[in-house]
Amino acid sequence: MTKTVRCTVTYNVLELCVYVCIWCRTYSIRLFNVAKQVNIETTRADVLRALEPLIGEPLTYMFRYAGYQKFEFGIQRPAKNRKGEAITVADLGFVVACPWRITGPEGCIVSSADFGPDRERRDAGASGFYHLVGADPPFVEAVEVDEDGTLRFVLSAGYTIYVEPEIYEPDDEQWRFMQRDRRRKQIVMGGDGLLW
Repeated sequence: MTKTVRCTVTYNVLELCVYVCIWCRTYSIRLFNVAKQVNIETTRADVLRALEPLIGEPLTYMFRYAGYQKFEFGIQRPAKNRKGEAITVADLGFVVACPWRITGPEGCIVSSADFGPDRERRDAGASGFYHLVGADPPFVEAVEVDEDGTLRFVLSAGYTIYVEPEIYEPDDEQWRFMQRDRRRKQIVMGGDGLLW
């Protein structure tokens, strides 16, 4: 009889623990979701505020390096690279490590999918857009952020740059906003949100 009572008590305590754990986990998930929504809204406002200097600036250059895509906004100014060679650099740079694409009135023009490993390129169809960027650059009319973190740079002449973060790890850098003024910090979007 003693063994039976102990087993029943143990079973009841275990059952109670399971109910408490399920309730706590559900409650924690609810709290996490509420916190996540608050963080999304906070991050969205922070992103819009951080990228506000881009509004009104022209997209004057874009290139790839080390698997990243860089978009340069603003007037190209004389500078020197690390080797001491003369180059031009815009005041504002936006470096993308996640998927991106540029659309125009006719649909998708070029995207991260057009670039493969070992400098493989499939972007010949974007030559007209590249020429436009060099000759008559489109201006940033607006910056928009979706709930899933997708950025949209709405450009003049019906063009849009989409930046679509894919966060797998907290340390995954998605994009980086850089200003030529070294006194201003770079702004980085990572798995943990916006870093100033």
